[in-house]
Amino acid sequence: MVNEFQQRIYNDYLKAIGEANNRPYKPRKDFNIDEETKIYLYRLELFFNQFKHISPYKFFIASLKYRELKYIPLQDYLKHSAIVAYSRWNMVKYDKFVDSPESLQSLIDGFKHIVAFCLSNNLPTKDYRTCVNNMGIPWILIHLNEQKISYYHLHALEVNRTELKSDYINITFNDFDGMFSKTKHQYINSKELKELGNKLKSKIEQN
Repeated sequence: MVNEFQQRIYNDYLKAIGEANNRPYKPRKDFNIDEETKIYLYRLELFFNQFKHISPYKFFIASLKYRELKYIPLQDYLKHSAIVAYSRWNMVKYDKFVDSPESLQSLIDGFKHIVAFCLSNNLPTKDYRTCVNNMGIPWILIHLNEQKISYYHLHALEVNRTELKSDYINITFNDFDGMFSKTKHQYINSKELKELGNKLKSKIEQN
């Protein structure tokens, strides 16, 4: 039996393949599939349950884009190379065209996450940039590490580097200061991304 989460994993896989080939995808409804595929889905479910911050769709599309492929067999996502590709794509993507549709959508998705987080924690959105967990770690850094937001969200929220004083940075991020400076320059010199960021920031701070 293929459970609901495993079905979503498989349909996210199909969605990623469809995007890589620039074509729409049709979600699968009939999961009368072979036993081997069921095993792959079960193992992927274990992986995503262990790393809950990783979106299945983003995990699948990252390998396709980083390796510039149109198709990757489902079982290959169980290999360590898929994790490496996911990690590297999340760094390389900052070298892509900053005003690309992907960057704009990523900014929108990140702000949606911020709003959802604030609502679930009864937190005014204007306080998001400074709120910390029970260990004193800024949530904005945790969410950045979990790929729920990007460096561009820090710049859209006008976060200064001096505000982010935490040992978590040195422990978790590779060249945080370099990436912060690089992406700030990209954001400031962008047109559509900065304009969208200003609109989204203004909108959420009205709540």
